[in-house]
Amino acid sequence: MKDARTMTTYLNERSAQSMGAEENSEHPPLPSSSPGLPSLLDTPLPELYDAIEKCEAPALLDCIATLSKEVPALLIPEGLESLSLSELRIAVKGLVSSPETLKWRKDHQPFVWKTEIDTGISADYEMSDQALTAIRAANNPPHIFARATQLVRVAQDEKDDVYIQPLEEPGLAGILDRLITWSRVTSKGEKRQDRPPKTVVRDILALPASLWGVPPLAGVTRSPIFHADGSLHAAEGYDPETMLYYQPDERFALPSIPDRPDGEDVAAALAAIDEVFCDFPFVDAADRANAYGALLTAVLRPCIDGPVPLYVVDKPQAGAGAGLLQRAIGRIATGREPPLKTMPVGEAMRKEIFASLKGGTRIQIFDNVEDRLSSPELAAVLTAPSYTGRILGRSEELTLDVACFWMANGNNIQIGGDLARRVFRSRIDPQVAYPWQREGFKHEDLLAWVDRERGRILAAVYTLARSWVQAGSPAPEGVPRVGSFERWRDTIGGILEHAGVQDFMGNADSVYLEGDADRMQWEAFLSALWDWSGDAPFTAGAVNQFLKYNDGTRRNAVFNNLPDSVAEEWGGRKSFSRVLGNAFAKQDGRHFPGGWCIRRGKVEHHAQSWVITYAPPEQGQGSYGGVSDLPSTDTNHEIHDNTVSARDGGELGELSYNPHAREKNSTDNTRIERECIRTPLTPPGDQEEQDSHPDGGTEAGNPTNTNSPLTPPNSPLLPLPGEEWWHPPIEEYEPRAFDKEGSHICMVPGCRHPPKYGARAGFGLCEGHYHLLKEKEEGGRP
Repeated sequence: MKDARTMTTYLNERSAQSMGAEENSEHPPLPSSSPGLPSLLDTPLPELYDAIEKCEAPALLDCIATLSKEVPALLIPEGLESLSLSELRIAVKGLVSSPETLKWRKDHQPFVWKTEIDTGISADYEMSDQALTAIRAANNPPHIFARATQLVRVAQDEKDDVYIQPLEEPGLAGILDRLITWSRVTSKGEKRQDRPPKTVVRDILALPASLWGVPPLAGVTRSPIFHADGSLHAAEGYDPETMLYYQPDERFALPSIPDRPDGEDVAAALAAIDEVFCDFPFVDAADRANAYGALLTAVLRPCIDGPVPLYVVDKPQAGAGAGLLQRAIGRIATGREPPLKTMPVGEAMRKEIFASLKGGTRIQIFDNVEDRLSSPELAAVLTAPSYTGRILGRSEELTLDVACFWMANGNNIQIGGDLARRVFRSRIDPQVAYPWQREGFKHEDLLAWVDRERGRILAAVYTLARSWVQAGSPAPEGVPRVGSFERWRDTIGGILEHAGVQDFMGNADSVYLEGDADRMQWEAFLSALWDWSGDAPFTAGAVNQFLKYNDGTRRNAVFNNLPDSVAEEWGGRKSFSRVLGNAFAKQDGRHFPGGWCIRRGKVEHHAQSWVITYAPPEQGQGSYGGVSDLPSTDTNHEIHDNTVSARDGGELGELSYNPHAREKNSTDNTRIERECIRTPLTPPGDQEEQDSHPDGGTEAGNPTNTNSPLTPPNSPLLPLPGEEWWHPPIEEYEPRAFDKEGSHICMVPGCRHPPKYGARAGFGLCEGHYHLLKEKEEGGRP
């Protein structure tokens, strides 16, 4: 308003004008809104919200004046005349959706005669159209919705808990029977009562969701809904902006929230939030700040447009209070005890996720995780906007929006798989032998205190959020970037940083580096392989042979550092070479924070080679999770001097060697001609007694390298193992074409040539070693 009149004066003037109009009228008019707005009485809230966004200040003030006159119980805030247009629109939205206004709308709705349908003369589609019209007319305020292509309604169970109930044929038939008078005329011309035809019920359920004419439903909540513009939906019922249905507890009361929170308001809000966690022994400031962030995430989840990570509370032993902390967060956000489940795996986890999303679960806790937290199904849904699952007992699938906030707790949790970068963590440590026997808490019964103070705590969260919004929603500067969770990071990190909390996500790198058990195991394994092969190519079969038939420090280092998923298959029924090759394939191209990377090399004789590269990470390099973007292998960089180099033709290039090439000696020596000319060297450490020149050349003058997989062309064959090593006699060997299911290299330790002769279960020998063994057993000199 342009003049200095107060809102009270303006409302008094409007009320006097209305009273004068009523005195000059024989019948006072029905309450309606001011010009520029549709009727306040029977306009659905979504349409009313849209109209408010298009109105200017005079029409909005007239609307407030009408509400103040017709709804005496409605409390009109002071100072509305000084608000900006955007703030005034937010205030009007809150007033028209307040509990007092909604009750007034319900009490003053005009009576609608019950629709009558004659089932004998109407076609099914005509009856369906009339039935849907009746549903739409009775669905104000909304209680029937569309969700994931299903017709649903919001219902309450015997404990007054609100839940989402899909409308099957019996449910929809009951609704139609209550809304519509169904009748039919007999052959004698008598009119009799009828029931909703099954064909009509099925036709309605089979229609596309867009033709039902009911609003979409994302879920149900027991907490007031905060909007991205700073407004709050605190009235019972449907919120069209978030598509959530708000059903508060009868005893719940939300204190007033400042329209423009100042520094004192923010400090008081932080103190209220800190009081929730004052009895928990957090290890450092980042752990405490992450607990604040978890509470904000649980409450403000509806206004975060995107996925949110898993919140993990870790502890050294049982009884420290990790489960209690997460239960308190859940009760504040939902007003109810959140579901506590054990951590399922595989198909059970997929069913659990789908069931939670289908039922509209807002918060779920995986309690007492044992040792290892790893689930590809959970990792996938944490970064997915929607999730598709099959309805139990049917061949139908449903696609549901992911709006659940998952939490997990346990003792010294090891995080595996792709979950490491999808979590934020708090660690608590009471540092006593019997933490469950501690005393001296400020809140001896934390959950009972949370139930009593829930409204005040929620008001504190909304105060921090509104203060951040009114400051322009600044993005945080000190919070590390989190891939796939950008909106969550900007919202929660921005609110906390704006409020003065500087340590949110401060432990992100250490959580990734210390918690990712798979990463730690693979880095140790690649380091051990590097000590064995350097940056020279090798095959999975070569590693298998090295582990089976060698002994020594390097062999033990490789074997003892096998990742758990690989080590479990050692000595099993599966081919260990294939197991190892598949494991390498899953890590292909992955850059580890320690600087290691394994990549595919060439394929020779159906055997895939692998190359390990190493680039020491620079100080401070990396972001959330500690993963640094190391450069790809340079195509002009020699992978190994004088042995393996990269050429143009791809990221790795073409490896310029052929480990299985056969070369003839200049002399006419048929025995050398049939031997494995380029026999790979035994890994470093197993031939330390070999004589070589200081410059790395052999006595024959050919260059070699202890890390190279190749030997000079005229090198002698590796010696045959002892007699006790050979099981089948030489006469049992015969030429054999080894396919992909069999061995790919000679069984002689250190020889990496393809086998040509096999016996029994496939003991393979290359051509050269086959002839050497044959000469030896026949009495010749090998």
